[in-house]
Amino acid sequence: TIKFKYFNVKVNDIIHDKKTYRQYYVVINGIEDKESYYFSDKSVSIREQKIIDIIINHSYSDISKILNHVQYYKKVENLQGEICIEIFCGKYMDEQFPKIRLSTYVVLEHWTKPWSYANFVLELENYFRKNSSENNITIWNGDDYTRQSIGFIYSLVEMNSFVKKDIDGLIIFFETAINETDKLLSEQINKDSILTYYQFPEEKKTPCKQYLIYFSQFLADIGINAELEIKEELHQTLFKVTPQNKSESLDRIKEALEIYLKATNDPEFENQIEIQNDISAMQWGANVHFLKSQLLISKSLLQAKDATIEALQISNFQFKQMIETHDSKKKGSEELIEGFVDVTDVEVKGFKFKLPEILRSLKRRIGK
Repeated sequence: TIKFKYFNVKVNDIIHDKKTYRQYYVVINGIEDKESYYFSDKSVSIREQKIIDIIINHSYSDISKILNHVQYYKKVENLQGEICIEIFCGKYMDEQFPKIRLSTYVVLEHWTKPWSYANFVLELENYFRKNSSENNITIWNGDDYTRQSIGFIYSLVEMNSFVKKDIDGLIIFFETAINETDKLLSEQINKDSILTYYQFPEEKKTPCKQYLIYFSQFLADIGINAELEIKEELHQTLFKVTPQNKSESLDRIKEALEIYLKATNDPEFENQIEIQNDISAMQWGANVHFLKSQLLISKSLLQAKDATIEALQISNFQFKQMIETHDSKKKGSEELIEGFVDVTDVEVKGFKFKLPEILRSLKRRIGK
């Protein structure tokens, strides 16, 4: 553990509008943070990451010998801002201690998401409320009137425990909350689309995304015209399908997508393809074959480093979310890969898709 070998406060005179202001900043172990602010009640706001690392690798008790309150910020891409992290180790204003508080910090002029920051704060608060008991947190509002900030307080800490261990877990929880909130709001403004999130290993991402792109042609071959969007979002691959005809059943598209993905792991798929004469079926088979060959190459490369790697199949994709739309009914579940992925069967009134029927319905509309 890095100890506080040296702690000092220095003064920096700042001239602004012909006036001189005194800024007190900290120096720890010889490292200066001229962007920090130190106050007489032993509170400090820090920007230098090296100093942050030194502080959080101590216990609350050790920190309290020098500082009562430590504040710093962590950049979060999906937040379009930062998380404000506060550590309370000693007497500071009317705050209880020891505890940790995390909250949003966003410059509203920089907010560019398609939903308002106020709606984001509201949904983020709902997420905290639903998960507060199991994570031992209490909700904190920075401003109950304008609702410009939301966060939570974690107070189940011991003075002799190390700060970093608590903070690491709380940051993961906060980032998860932000990601899930963004997903929810994205779904609300995309009610006419199907959104699916995938997490592909980097070495498999390109062939998997190529296979998803072909789904547009697959839909056209069964008589559904749709627009596809694939992009990296929330550290995952977002796959969005929007039918051109608003009256088209999203459940029908969802069922088609499920069959499209499961076909790559269907032992009867190749036999069914071989007896088809339609160009659309043959092209689908070629795309499945290409995907498997690319994943096999990836597997061979990885086996050089890890002899225990499992067979790579499209069904290894980690479903993060599949939007349930309209009045679909769950009929059970099927485990695609043991311990990783379960896909729920969906029975849609008026539609029942099976591979042979799908293959028979595939008709390439040449020239359309």
